[in-house]
Formats: sequence, C-alpha cells, structure tokens
Amino acid sequence: MLDVIADVASTALERARFFDALQNLNDQLERRVEERTSELESARLEAERATRAKSLFLAKMSHELRTPLNGILGLTEDLAQREDDPALRLQLQQVIQSARSLATLINGVLDFSKLESDQVVLDQHIFSPEEAVLASLANINYEANRKGLDLQVWVDNAVPREVEGDSTRLKQILINLLSNAVKFTAKGHVRLIVAAPQKDWLLFSVTDSGVGIPLDKQGEIFKPFSQADVSTTREYGGTGLGLSICQSLSVLLGGRLTLQSEVGQGSRFVLEVPMRFVTDFMVPDYSGLSVWVSVPSAPQRQALLKALRGWGCQTAGEMDKADLVVRKMGHGASTRPSIVLLDPGQAAREESGEGARRHLMTPVTRTILVTAIEELLNPSSSAENVVPAAQVEGPHPPEGSPILVVEDHEINRLVIKKMLESWGYHCHLANDGDEAMEMIGLHQPRIVLMDIEMPGRDGYAVAREVRASLGAVARVPILAVTAHLANDLRERCLASGMDDLLTKPISRPALAQRLVRWEEFLDGKCTRAAVRLGDFKDLAGWPGCFLSPINSKLNTLSMLCASGQPEGIHEALLDLERLAFKAGLFDWGGRCVALARPVNLQASRDLIASFQQEWRALAPTLLGQPKSAAAS
Repeated sequence: MLDVIADVASTALERARFFDALQNLNDQLERRVEERTSELESARLEAERATRAKSLFLAKMSHELRTPLNGILGLTEDLAQREDDPALRLQLQQVIQSARSLATLINGVLDFSKLESDQVVLDQHIFSPEEAVLASLANINYEANRKGLDLQVWVDNAVPREVEGDSTRLKQILINLLSNAVKFTAKGHVRLIVAAPQKDWLLFSVTDSGVGIPLDKQGEIFKPFSQADVSTTREYGGTGLGLSICQSLSVLLGGRLTLQSEVGQGSRFVLEVPMRFVTDFMVPDYSGLSVWVSVPSAPQRQALLKALRGWGCQTAGEMDKADLVVRKMGHGASTRPSIVLLDPGQAAREESGEGARRHLMTPVTRTILVTAIEELLNPSSSAENVVPAAQVEGPHPPEGSPILVVEDHEINRLVIKKMLESWGYHCHLANDGDEAMEMIGLHQPRIVLMDIEMPGRDGYAVAREVRASLGAVARVPILAVTAHLANDLRERCLASGMDDLLTKPISRPALAQRLVRWEEFLDGKCTRAAVRLGDFKDLAGWPGCFLSPINSKLNTLSMLCASGQPEGIHEALLDLERLAFKAGLFDWGGRCVALARPVNLQASRDLIASFQQEWRALAPTLLGQPKSAAAS
C-alpha cells in the first residue's frame, strides 16, 4: 500500500513539476510575444513618424521652391510678352518651358509622397470631359508645335457633356501621358481620343509615333524612378515618377491604365475610368449640308469626316460645290497650326482674304467645331472671327480700380503687380497681415490677393478679422495665394472667410480667369456663392437632405430679425453655422461665427437677406430644381 501511495505521490510531483515548467515556458513565450509586439509597435510608430517627417519636409520644400519659381515664371512671361526680337522671345520661351518643367518635377515628387502615404483625397464634382482635355492639351501645345508634331484630338459623340468625378486627377494623368508622348516623339503625331465604351465609363487613348518601348521593359516603366533604359534619362531627362503616379492615380480613381507599344512604331496608353454620366452631348443635325475636307493628316481628316457625317453632313464631290470647306492652314515654329472653315461659295477667294471664315486653333474638338459651323451658318449670332481652342480674356475693371496685394516675397509682389496693372488695376502692396489690415481700411480695395503664410498675422487671421468688421470692407472678395498644396487647404481658406484660392506659381491665364469671375460678382451679374461654385465643385451633387433644414432656418432667422429677438437670433445663427459647415458652405459658416455674438440686429438682417439671395441662386444650381423650389 505504501508503495502505491509513493508512486501516486511521485507521479503527482512529476506532474506538478511538468505544469510548473509548462507555465514557465508559457510565461516566457508571453513575455517574448509582448516584447516582440512592443518592438513591432515601436517600429510601426517610428516608420509613421519617418513618413510624416518626410511628407512634412517635402511639403515645406515644395513651398520654398514654388515661391521663387513663381517670380521666375511671372517675370519671364512678362518679358516674353513685351519682347519684339523673335530670337530673344524664343529664348525666353525656353526659360519658361524649363521653369514649368521644374514645377512639374516638384509636383511629381510631392504627389508620389502623398500617394505613398495614402494622403491623396479625391474631389468628386461635375465637370466637362472636353474642357479637361483642352486644359491638358494646353500644357503641351507649345512643345508639340515647336517639334512640328501633328497634334490630333477627338471626343466621341457618346461622351457626355458633363460627368461626375475628379477632374484634377484626371488632368494630371492626361498631362503626364501627353507630355511623355511629345517628349519621346521626334516626328509624326500625338493623338488623344476620348470614348465612352459603356455607361458611366470613359476611355482616354493617347497614341504617339515615337521611339516605342521594348516588350521586356513595359512592366518596369510603371515602377517608381524607372525608365525603359538608363540612356532614356540621359537623353530625355525626367525622374521616372510620371507613369508610376499615373498608374497609382488610375487605381485610386477606380480605373486602369494599360500600355501597347512596339520599338520604332510608337506607344498607346489607354486609361479607363469610371465617371458618372450627368448630361449628354446634344448631337447637332446638319442634314443636307455638303462639306469638302482638305486636311493633309489622314487620321485628322478621317476624324473630321466621321464627325461631320455623324452630324448629317454629306461629302461634296468638288470643292466649289460644297456648302462648307474645311482646310488646314500653315504650320511653323512661331505660328500655331489651324483649320479654317470657309463660308459657302467663298473658297475660291480664300487667298484674297475675302469671305466669311472661322479659324480654329488646333487641336479642334467637337464643341469648337459645332460652334464655328453655327457661327458660319448664322453669321448674325456672333461677330467674332476666331474661335480659339482655349483663350481667357483678361478682366476689365473700372479704370484705376484699387486692388490690394498682400505678399511677403518681394519678387512675387512685383510679378503680381505687373499682371494686375496690365489689366488696368491700381495696385496697393502690403508686406504682412498688419499692413494688410491697415490698407484694407484705408483704401477699401475692390479685391484682395493675399498670401496665406506671412510673418505675424497670417492670411487666415486677416480674413477672419475682415469678415468680423462691419460695412462694405467686410464683403471685399479675398483670394488666397499660396505655395502650399495641402488636401484641406481650400476648406480652411473658405472657413476663415476667404473666397477663392490660387496656387503658386501663378500663371497669367489662371489669374485672369479668377479676376474675370469676381469682377462679374462685383458688377452685380452673379452672386458670391455662384462665383465660388465655379471652383468649389464638390458642392455639385450636394446632398438634398440639407435643403429643407437650411430653408427652415433661414425663414426662422428672417422672422426673428423682423421681431427683434437677439437671443433667438444668436441660437439660430449657431444652428445655421453647424448646418452650413456640414453642407460644405464654409463661407456661410464663417459669416455666422463672426456675427453670432454680440448680435447686431441690423447686421443680422443684412446677413440673412444676403443668405436668402445667395440661396435662391445656389440651391437650384446644385439640386437641379426650379428657383421657386429652393426659395420657398
């Protein structure tokens, strides 16, 4: 019996030792797992810190590079515009081209960093694919013409007039693809075709007759910092980031980018992206109109003929029997090629300059072609003789109109001042936020152009202080000017009370376009909200769930102002502020904040009247309703 007890006790002791050892091993394993987890977490946090530091460094570097680059571009463009010597003007154009290339490289590095750290946010809004194409082509027109390339473009009838998507990222991809096509093509053509293969999908095909890409290198060129060959970098330059960025952006947009290429035959890049179709293109009907097309480029000729036949035109057997003559004009380094449309019976007098005609700067899109034909068939509808592909007319302010430029960088102040004075503005200059506040009160400028990052009071603080003041000064349009490219920059600017945003380097056409729009507002041709909608397009497609609450709150405020109830006005303004910020009406939110405390009855009445006027114009635009529905 004792032996049995001893055996049981021994077994129990062995088992206890085993469990103790197992527990020790388990404890050691848990400690190792905890240590390893802690190490991995530390490594992750360190990697995130490094990524943030890199992104901040690149953003800061981009800002510091863009500021002097803005001065270089602005001054050189001004010199080129005033230079009469063709040789010197050509050299200045080369400087401009180099500066723009540098800006592209800066943008590429910053975009790659954002994509790498998942910081790119899409901005969905309604836009015209055709306008996006023309804006992209404007970036390569000069270089393509300088090289004597045949630049061809066509937008198929099935492509809608308006779609919903991110036009900025789409243009970024197209500009990259078109720039590469021009860069790697010594002679021949660069062709862009836009089609709609299925509902809510667009296809962009960029084809060139350039050097082509070997089959074994085609998978490599979409990788960062890669090009088809080391000699490519030596001969053509570049960082090898462009196609990598295009590939990443196409995936971000929910699409795909593919390549077909053969050495010595050229390349074809096809971008397919989902875009919600909004408004169809209205196909014109020119049934019975006979046309004679004389264009040397076979693809361009076929594209024009296909379009014209699709619109009901018939091909004339002889030129002198045609109702419409389409003829290619000269091509040279100093003259953009164009297509001329001649009036019925006037083709024989083309050389003498007699007869009606429309010169279309190539590349020609369907809308430009339709506009020109309509003007020829109905000459009384327009007195213009030239239909440019994309041309922005400068603003026409009242003579001597005061405009304030707030910029701490001396050269940038000079560049902007020269542009503004060429349009007839009288410029006042401020170095910082303190001077800006003083000059706004003293000169009461028509418009304010203001840098965001300045010593002392920054642009945000100045805008908030201006909006908090009373009288006409509080409503002056404030346009932010910045070298920063943060994702939330526009929202921050609008929330602080600014009206619009320009990024450096500032081009003359971009500044002209903004000023034209704000001059229309100042002349009473449109509301502030309608002007701002021109760029703040993420409001398009804006949720209808805000319609009733905003209508209700505006009516409540109107009644409270009429009955003179300051406390009720204060609470209602705070409610409207919250609604406005949720709906994306950042300017409204900022104006509510400025007026909420202390409540001034007359200022409140003026503000609500202004809101109601803007709302009557804005709501139908956003929601596609009759004005009566939004103004109820």
